[in-house]
Amino acid sequence: MSDNTQTDQDPLSADVGDKELTKMPLFPADRVFRFEIRKPVKVESKSTPGNFMLNIPCAVTEDLVAVGGEKINKGFPIFHRIMVTPTEKRTPAQIASDVGKLCQAVGLKGVTVRQVIDDPITHLDGKLFDAKTRINKEKDGYPESNSLSPIPLA
Repeated sequence: MSDNTQTDQDPLSADVGDKELTKMPLFPADRVFRFEIRKPVKVESKSTPGNFMLNIPCAVTEDLVAVGGEKINKGFPIFHRIMVTPTEKRTPAQIASDVGKLCQAVGLKGVTVRQVIDDPITHLDGKLFDAKTRINKEKDGYPESNSLSPIPLA
């Protein structure tokens, strides 16, 4: 067995400079999966200081097969992010709509959008919801990635 074959079989033997090392498995597009929210937080945007977002880790609740054929284990996270600072491009109504869709998908009622934004862990942590997956094209040096469209409960 050659050294290259060993490296191919053992990802922990890969050179840390290899760009393939940082590729994340992609969930199939346009499919509905169930997710659990784990420790959501409100954080300041690194690219636009002064603007804040909800950073919501969403763990898949079942084992899946990625687009490339590799296994995605139960608990693997996708990060759902919602910008929550009004800007020229995002109105308060758009922010409320995006936060509201997620809250409706987890069945949350009786709180305001502002309360969810200010304390997401209290209102969202541990909640289950269904979401449709999308694949975002490579952009600004970032590889292809997944995003979620939460599905509000009927």
